[in-house]
This record gives sequence, structure tokens and C-alpha cells, in this order.
Amino acid sequence: MPGQRAGDVFGAVVSMFVLLFFVENKVKGMGFFTSRFGPAEQALFYGSALVGVVVSLARAAYGRRNAVRSLDALLLARRAGHCGLD
Repeated sequence: MPGQRAGDVFGAVVSMFVLLFFVENKVKGMGFFTSRFGPAEQALFYGSALVGVVVSLARAAYGRRNAVRSLDALLLARRAGHCGLD
């Protein structure tokens, strides 16, 4: 449906702006993130946001949510593997 596609694209764009906000806070050292926000935490925090954007854009491109479920499950499994949950 066109409304769902537009919603997925809009969600991806908003997510990218939010992600860029956090990246800017980290790069400029504005005090939002503490020194304990290390590489592993950064990978999980930013990685999960990027996975959401990729899945939303894939759903918008394919036009069907069912077509992207395998991609969503694969990315979720990879993310869980990096967390030591496998």
C-alpha cells in the first residue's frame, strides 16, 4: 500500500535524523554519553538503529512486509550473536 511505503520511508528518515543527533553528541563530546559508552555499546546502540532503517527501507522498496521478514530475522539473529546471546 502506498501509505505504508510512505510511512516506512518517513520512519527511516526520522530514524536517521535521530541517529545523526546522537552521533553529533558523541563526536562533539556534549556530555550525553559517559566514558563507559565504549565500542561494544556503540556498536549495539548504533547498529540496532541502522538495522531498523535498513528494514524500513527494504519494506518500502518491496512494498510488502512479508517479503522482508527473512531480512529482519537475519539481522536480528546477527545482532543477538554480537551480544553473546547465541
